[in-house]
Amino acid sequence: MKILILQDYLRCGGTEMQSITLAEGFEKENWKVKLVTLRPLGPLFPLAESRNISVHSLQAVDLKINSLHPGLSEFISTFDPHALLLMGRTANCLGSKIRKKFPGISILGTFRTGRSIPRSYRESLAHCNHIFCNSQWAAGQVLGLGIPKANFSVIPNGLAHPIASARKKILRKKIRETTGTPKRTTVFLKVAAFIPGKNHKELLHILSKLEGDWELWLVGSGRTLKSCRKLAAKLQIDQKIRFFGHLMNPEAHYFGADVAVLTSREESLPNFLVEAQATGLPVVAYDCAGVRETFRPNNSGILVPQESQTDFHSALQSLLNNPTVRKQMGKVGQIWAQEQFCPQEKLRDYMDKIREISSEPN
Repeated sequence: MKILILQDYLRCGGTEMQSITLAEGFEKENWKVKLVTLRPLGPLFPLAESRNISVHSLQAVDLKINSLHPGLSEFISTFDPHALLLMGRTANCLGSKIRKKFPGISILGTFRTGRSIPRSYRESLAHCNHIFCNSQWAAGQVLGLGIPKANFSVIPNGLAHPIASARKKILRKKIRETTGTPKRTTVFLKVAAFIPGKNHKELLHILSKLEGDWELWLVGSGRTLKSCRKLAAKLQIDQKIRFFGHLMNPEAHYFGADVAVLTSREESLPNFLVEAQATGLPVVAYDCAGVRETFRPNNSGILVPQESQTDFHSALQSLLNNPTVRKQMGKVGQIWAQEQFCPQEKLRDYMDKIREISSEPN
C-alpha cells in the first residue's frame, strides 16, 4: 500500500501529532508512506525526523502561508499513492480539487475540529471516498452536514507518546526537584497551544480564587502566551504559574502533576486528556464537544458545564483538598484510557478501513 498524508504544517497540535504517529505506524507495517507538508519545518518536525519519517515540504522556504501548495499535483503524480489522507483544516479544504484531478486515488478526509469549518472544507467532505472522525461528537457534526453514515467512521486518537509508568516515581521526583515544587503542593497541569480557543485566561481567573497550596504547570506555546503571563501577574498568581513552553515529550510533567485541567471552548477529542488519563491523572474539564469521550465523568474526573466558572472552581477545590479521591480517580482513568486509546488498535482500525476503501488490498 502506498499512502500520502497531507498536512499544512507541523505545528505543536494534536492533529499534527497524529499525522506523525500514523505515518510511523504505517511505515512499521511496511506501507510506503510520504508525509507531505505545505510549509516546511515546524515545532514537530524534529520529532518526525527522530522517528525516521520521510517528510516532503512543498514550500522550499517558509512563506507562512498555510494554503500555498506549489507542486502538489506533480508530487501526487510522481508518488502515485493508492490513498491520500487529509489531516487538518487546510488539507481537507483541498480534497475536492485533488479528487477531480486524481479520480483513481482514494481521498480520505478527516474531521477532528471543534471550530466551524469553511465552505471548501464542507465541499471536500462531500466528495471524499471516506471520512475519519476522532470522536462521536465529530461524527455527529459530519452527519449534520448531510453525509451518509456509510461514508464516515469513528476512530479515536491513539496514545501518541509512550508512557513509561515504571519510571513514574523517578520522573516525578526529578521534575519536582528541578522546579522546586514541594511534595505536598498540588500541581494542576494543562498541555495545550496558547490560542484563544484553548481559553487559558479563564483558567487563570478561576485559579486566582482557589485556596490552598497549589501550582499550575502550562506546557505549550502560541500567540496568547504573552498576554497570559501578563494576566497571571495582574491576578497576583504569577509565582504559582510555571510556563514551560513547547515540549517534544511532556511525560515527566504528567508524572509530576496531580490533576489535568482543560477550559477549552473548541475541541474535538483532545490528546492532552487522553495522555493525562493514561498517566494516572484525574481530569477536570469543561463539557466541550468530544471532551467527555476522553474520560469517565464522575469516575475518573469531573465534567463541568461549559462556562460555569463556579462549578469548575468547586471541582478544583474538591480535588485539591482530597488526595485520596485524586488517586482513586487516577487509577480508574489509567486503566480505562490505556484500553480505549491503545495506539496499536487504532492504527489497525485505520489500516483495515483504508484497505477496504482503496483499490489496493495489501
